[in-house]
Amino acid sequence: SDVGPDNGPEFQWELDHPLSMGSATDMSGGGLNTAGHVAPRPTVYDIDGIENPASTVAALHRAGDKVICYIEVGAAGNYYPAADEGNPVTNYAHLAAAGDLGRKVPGYPEYYLNINAASTVSIVKSMIRRQCAAKGFDAVEPDIDDSYTDSTGDPVTETENEAYDRALG
Repeated sequence: SDVGPDNGPEFQWELDHPLSMGSATDMSGGGLNTAGHVAPRPTVYDIDGIENPASTVAALHRAGDKVICYIEVGAAGNYYPAADEGNPVTNYAHLAAAGDLGRKVPGYPEYYLNINAASTVSIVKSMIRRQCAAKGFDAVEPDIDDSYTDSTGDPVTETENEAYDRALG
């Protein structure tokens, strides 16, 4: 069966490394789920949009799966080489040069973005086009898209945050 216990699709969320199609752990079929039952193979994969190439997305599509592009839109860290991002310089360096980095995100080596800056909107939209849309992902999981609740270093209201989220879509 390709549905979970709540009649929804089985889901795999893999963000700490590129998905390996040959790894039983990454593909999650046959392992035990949290209820102690053998988990069916997922049909929806939520994977890092920058670390995973278009070939992985295409392979999952050939298997009949849906693929969600995980990407940070409210913070940036210096995690990826520029070549992986499809840029001459990293998105992090581009955002830093534009003055768009705010306070450090507690517990992570990354910084909140000034989501009210036009340059942030432009850089992040470009990143979503290159890393999610161009690779053929089915959907986007934007992370840190509710920074109005945090102390970002730039005052952000809920209304401004909602406008930023809409501008990225």
